[in-house]
Amino acid sequence: MVPVSNSSPHRPNRRFLTLFSDNEQEYRIETIYDLGAEDNWMSSKTVQDMGFVAKMADSSSKPLVDFNGKPLASVGTVRAKWLRDGRYEEVVFRIAESGPFQALFGYKLLLEKRLVTINDDYTDGGFVLVEDEMLSEAERNTMRENERNTRWRSETLRKYREYRQRMLDQGWEWNSQAQAYFRVVGGQAVWSQQR
Repeated sequence: MVPVSNSSPHRPNRRFLTLFSDNEQEYRIETIYDLGAEDNWMSSKTVQDMGFVAKMADSSSKPLVDFNGKPLASVGTVRAKWLRDGRYEEVVFRIAESGPFQALFGYKLLLEKRLVTINDDYTDGGFVLVEDEMLSEAERNTMRENERNTRWRSETLRKYREYRQRMLDQGWEWNSQAQAYFRVVGGQAVWSQQR
């Protein structure tokens, strides 16, 4: 997450986004942009409130820790549609039984959808939200100072680069139109879970 001072009314790591469940109902969901998380997550309460019909097993479930230091495990996945710039984009969310959030986007989606960029002004790298041009100069300075003092940036960047390389090494290719990885198996396209 990108921290800013508590006095700032602009909270750059949270957005109210329009999401649709598989029952095609529209919901405004507070979504956290979390660069410390690899995957996208939704609380089980939000899944229930949105009325999802189809919940799938999470084959890649592993024990994790949330940003409050509490254990976090996925109890399944759901596919939502996100209304972005007048288009629908499918997003897979892992379900957190008691997640302290409505929903969050992890760094894979944030980077792939270009919701954050990598700031090359810093020698150790840094993430900057694409919408940061809305911030005042004082807020930008606060964010820059916080970024300089935060070590997770380099680790997250390293993980993302390893993820991309791992996907390429396994024969996956990036399809920018579908915003997902795919590979051809037996003459048919197989899509990664991010589709």
